[in-house]
Amino acid sequence: MAKTHFKTIIIIWLSSIIILGCTSKSKAQEKWTADMELTTYNGGGMVPESKTVTIKASSCSYIHWQMPKEDTLTFLLSQQELDALLKEMNTLHFQNMTSSDKGTITYDKPTTSIEFKSAKKIQTVRDGATESVDGSNTSKFFDLYRHILALAEKKTGQANKEN
Repeated sequence: MAKTHFKTIIIIWLSSIIILGCTSKSKAQEKWTADMELTTYNGGGMVPESKTVTIKASSCSYIHWQMPKEDTLTFLLSQQELDALLKEMNTLHFQNMTSSDKGTITYDKPTTSIEFKSAKKIQTVRDGATESVDGSNTSKFFDLYRHILALAEKKTGQANKEN
């Protein structure tokens, strides 16, 4: 009887650990806070051009470098727009995305990265010459990147402009 009781306790204990482990998967917050910062980058490869977007509650910037000139445009997002961006990140499960070294080099491939800082956590996901997005998240990663870039280009008046 004591053995059966002990097994039951062990099963309950292991089940609790599994349930807590599953529910503790990181989830992006619902509200954008002052300590959050999102940065995207796309550039490199053989094209002398890059685009960098930085989004913070206090200020945002869109930097377009195309040799030999660099344009830096600033803009602001409302709290609603910032929260909608977090919602999009949640929808596409950015918080669960990772990238890793491919072990090979894809020459001339540009790098695209998304880095999200919140409190003391930094998450960076990259796809480029030496790294790739893990699992089946590549299309979601690029959907999120295009969403952020389109938002910045719209806010700075760069949408639909030929570069």
